[in-house]
Amino acid sequence: MTIDPWADVRNPAYGAVGNGSTDDTAAIQAAINAIQSAGAGAVFVPNGNYYVPGGLRITGNGVRFINAGGFFQTGNTDVPIFSISAAYCTLENVAALGAGIQPGGVSPTQPVVSLTNCLSCLLDNCNISGGAIGVDISGGADNHLRDLTSVSIYGPHVRTRNTNAFLSRCKLDQSFLAPVPLGTVLSDLTRDTFYPKYSVVSYAGYVLQCQTAGRTLAGTGPTLQNYNVPIPDNTAVWQLINPYGACALAIDVGTSALTCSGCDFSGLYEFCVIIRNSVPGPAPTALAFTDCDFGNAWQGGIYAYDGAGLNVKGSLFSNFYAPWGMGVYLTNNWQGDTTIADNLMFGCAYGVQISAGTNTVVKGNQIAGCSQTAVGVANASQFVISDNCLGSSATWGRNAHAVLINGTCDHYNVVHNIIAGASSGVTDSGGGTHTQVNWNN
Repeated sequence: MTIDPWADVRNPAYGAVGNGSTDDTAAIQAAINAIQSAGAGAVFVPNGNYYVPGGLRITGNGVRFINAGGFFQTGNTDVPIFSISAAYCTLENVAALGAGIQPGGVSPTQPVVSLTNCLSCLLDNCNISGGAIGVDISGGADNHLRDLTSVSIYGPHVRTRNTNAFLSRCKLDQSFLAPVPLGTVLSDLTRDTFYPKYSVVSYAGYVLQCQTAGRTLAGTGPTLQNYNVPIPDNTAVWQLINPYGACALAIDVGTSALTCSGCDFSGLYEFCVIIRNSVPGPAPTALAFTDCDFGNAWQGGIYAYDGAGLNVKGSLFSNFYAPWGMGVYLTNNWQGDTTIADNLMFGCAYGVQISAGTNTVVKGNQIAGCSQTAVGVANASQFVISDNCLGSSATWGRNAHAVLINGTCDHYNVVHNIIAGASSGVTDSGGGTHTQVNWNN
């Protein structure tokens, strides 16, 4: 029987300590290098707190990084904890805290985990926090994030810029941790210290960001305020930002054939999912979400700006707090080829808003309690709105408009919908041709 090569980072040959203060970067990297030199194998990490301010790099194929109770952190060194550029590698049970969350933290620019041009790599049952991005996937193909938990991320929890990525049962959830204990004096913040704008510090599980650069009080700390309320501290001004992040998932330039199944994207500050190019290049395409949870965000569930090809099925959209909060928003830059089917939406201003594109199907959804419109369309063509239940909610009330069509629209059908309790049923001001509206609505 052949046994794959195995390297224990606490083996004296490598010498990792795991006490939270000794720099274990070189020791763990030596264990990784040994497995890479062997061609493939496993790196084993026993229980411990591993301080790795230099970051760890996996560049050889077939490395299986098995964590058995270890915790990885960089202090406030702004580097990826794991940088992987290889094929068929695995991170298992890894718990990693990136820069920007510890007291006196920096404003991070780097992800916690970076996958660059990787092929068929797997992150399995990992717990990620801190960093500018939780997991950044750039280039490569066929990578999989499974049972990933991510909280308290400065920017997107996951950013994709590759092909054939899979996210399954991931919990990219910035839900509220606890009620804010208003009136608490933030005595643990460093006193009489200058903080630059956007510095991030933590206090009792909450994350504060410096909104105005300045020097903190020399004596007593400031008093904690609620989310989005300024906290003056001498010339510095703080704001409570935990549990907010930019978004759960940023689908960026070059992403294609992305599949998300059974994921929790709830509780983020902006939209739960943002589909938009950050730089010029191929727009995202062929994106699928099944049985996912989008909720408790400020602006909405899915914001589709650049690209085409979106399939959203069997998912929950709920409780968006902005007066314009939307379940799914297809902006005036979106190209189309979209199916939104068999979803449940409530507590939104707009359930589905289609502002452009062709070949859009909204079918079999239950959409209730929208303060503005359950399904709105403007300046789109070749769309179908059918077999939806556009009713009222005991909690959120009735839809103001069940279906509202305006702008320049063409070639569309609005048929077989159940409309109950809406202030206005179907309003068609699209002015298009080849339309069929109000057949058995």
